[in-house]
Amino acid sequence: MNPHIIIPYSMQYNFTIEHQRGDNAFRVSYVGTNTRHGDYSYNINQPLPSTGLFVNQPRSFQNYPAINYLTNGAGHQYNGFTAEAKRRGTRGLTYQLSYTLAKDIGDLERGQSPENAYNRARERQPWLDIPKNSVTGNVIWELPFGRGKHFPRERQRLH
Repeated sequence: MNPHIIIPYSMQYNFTIEHQRGDNAFRVSYVGTNTRHGDYSYNINQPLPSTGLFVNQPRSFQNYPAINYLTNGAGHQYNGFTAEAKRRGTRGLTYQLSYTLAKDIGDLERGQSPENAYNRARERQPWLDIPKNSVTGNVIWELPFGRGKHFPRERQRLH
C-alpha cells in the first residue's frame, strides 16, 4: 500500500434553464462530475507484455505470481444533458417526458485491477452501467375523490 495515499475527491457542477408557457413547463439541464485520486491496485510483479508464456516471463519476485499495490490515480468523468417537458392538464392529469444523453468515462471501477499495469490508458473506457440514451415518461392522475374535488366524500350522520 502506498504510504502517502490520499482521500479521493469529486467535483460536481450543473446548469439548468427552466421556462413555463401556459400549462407547459420545459427544463434543459447539464450535469457533470469529475472524480480525482481514486484508489486502485495493480500487480507490481507483473511481467512485461509479450507473446511468451506467462510462467517463463521475468518478474521482480520470481517466487510470487502477484503482488498487489494500492495507490491513487483512478478517476472518471460523467457528463449528462437532460431535456424535459411537463404539462399539468385538466381533470388532475399531469404528463412528464424526459430524455437524457449521458457518458461516463473512467479507467477502473472500484475493486478492479488493470489487465496491463504498464498501460493504464487502455483501461479507460465508457462505463457500461450508465446508458448513453434514456427516455422516461410518466402520467399522474389525481383522483377526483375527497374534499374540494369533483366527488366530495359524504359524511355519515350518527342518529
